[in-house]
Amino acid sequence: MLQPIIKLAGITLLITSTWAGSVSAQAVPSPKRALIRELLELTQAGESANAILSQSLAQMEAELPKLLSGFLKDSGLQGDALEKQTNDTALRIIQRYRERVPKVLDMKQITEQISYSLYEKFYTEAELKDVIAFYKTPTGQKVITTTPRLMSESIRLSNQLVLPKMTNLIQEIVKEEIGRLPAKSK
Repeated sequence: MLQPIIKLAGITLLITSTWAGSVSAQAVPSPKRALIRELLELTQAGESANAILSQSLAQMEAELPKLLSGFLKDSGLQGDALEKQTNDTALRIIQRYRERVPKVLDMKQITEQISYSLYEKFYTEAELKDVIAFYKTPTGQKVITTTPRLMSESIRLSNQLVLPKMTNLIQEIVKEEIGRLPAKSK
């Protein structure tokens, strides 16, 4: 039951910690800024970020009914009624979430903000020119088109390997901490 919460918290932490350390495009020297802009346009960075977000939302949608059924078990519903309520609630939540995410997250803008900071930090102008030249090749174009799927699969496989261990660890720690609480006096 904690896996979707842990996954969402991890994604949120990753996005906010990365975003918090970024600099604006204006802080990057003009010639380098133009190269970074060209690279972002060539690699379709904003579109890739939106595709990755969409795939992450799809994974969340798959996990949501399991999470909700844990919460709704205490409602007194059972069997088909519990399943129907879980599915109906999940559908409403997903629909509302998909409607609100674009209003809250402009992935293209976030990607640009992060990218200017990171490319400024790790690449010289000459290296950016080399990277741009690579992305103009057929192999570079393939990298551009496959990266969103590659990232999505990587995240999915990482979650399969990491989240069960993290969930077990959190459950162990919570049990230990609950065990340390003073007994409730009557």
